[in-house]
Amino acid sequence: MTTAGRSSSRPGPTADAGGASRYYQRLGELVRLAEFLECRDFWADNLLAIGDGPAFIDLENLLQARIRKPVMLGQRLRALWSKVEDTAVKTACVTYPRLIGAGVRAQDIGCLADLQAQIAERPDSFPHDWEVPPYRPTCAGQLADPREYAAEVIAGYLAMHQLPDRQPGSAG
Repeated sequence: MTTAGRSSSRPGPTADAGGASRYYQRLGELVRLAEFLECRDFWADNLLAIGDGPAFIDLENLLQARIRKPVMLGQRLRALWSKVEDTAVKTACVTYPRLIGAGVRAQDIGCLADLQAQIAERPDSFPHDWEVPPYRPTCAGQLADPREYAAEVIAGYLAMHQLPDRQPGSAG
């Protein structure tokens, strides 16, 4: 897994026009790896865009114990728990709802969200001194919109998902 500390690596632009595509394919690979390792808390604040390589920080998530299913769940919540635990949703890499308050739409602070748009819509719903993390690659002076790279994320996820199925020495 690519790692970096905020002080030792700084976000920078991608090298060429295909950099954002490579970034999001690599992010898809990391999403699958994070799911496999049962990571949590890999939302946008824990991701740096360093050129065309995503780098997760705060890797203490790799050392956390597996979350146990709560004992007192009704049938509907038990089914929902299983669906979440069997997907990459548990990692927060793709999406992570940040609850604001009763009757207020949650904000998505996952790595595929457009935080800038959400802050523009409701600037008072984020902490006053909070800055948008540099989790999106920059290409030709423009921030890549993660919502435009779903196919790349899926391709990277699927490529990483198939790795454990491959036998040593096989062609496929």
